[in-house]
Amino acid sequence: MSHNIIWLTAAHIPGSSNCRADKESRDFYSEDAEWMIAPTLLGKVLDALNFKPEIDLFASRLNRQFPIYCSFKPDPDASYIDGFTFSWSDKHFYCFPPFSCVLRVLQKIIQDKAAGIMRVPMWPTQPWYPIMTSLLFLPPITLPPSKNLLSLPTFPEANHPLHRKMSLLICLLSGNNSRV
Repeated sequence: MSHNIIWLTAAHIPGSSNCRADKESRDFYSEDAEWMIAPTLLGKVLDALNFKPEIDLFASRLNRQFPIYCSFKPDPDASYIDGFTFSWSDKHFYCFPPFSCVLRVLQKIIQDKAAGIMRVPMWPTQPWYPIMTSLLFLPPITLPPSKNLLSLPTFPEANHPLHRKMSLLICLLSGNNSRV
């Protein structure tokens, strides 16, 4: 029987000397994740839906729409980090989640019996679409394709890659069956 002897040592490397390994933890924002709707347009839509959110989920200090926001990644100004780690049941929220998280957000709305505004692309062939429509409190407001529909706070002249085809739905959703 052979025995391997393994020695393990640990050493601290200052972050300033460890830039490559620390890159992801220092990269708070990505240009392709900071898209936002114009605050004046959002205000009109919220007035039409008669809904006042108190927290912006999946935001950053660059694209937040409300003073209280939850960041997807660490953000020193955020009130919360990772919206999936706390209850939404007592929060009136606004969110524009990454498209890859839409189904998970809908599941969270159901689980927490939460109510809020969710902005999603009009993609009826997506598996999450029927779930989303079952949670509608009011008919959604459709924002048609436009090069000015979404902007990047750090590069306002940029056009979203899908600006010619993508319509957005602004949906007032509720996970409480008695409200839908």
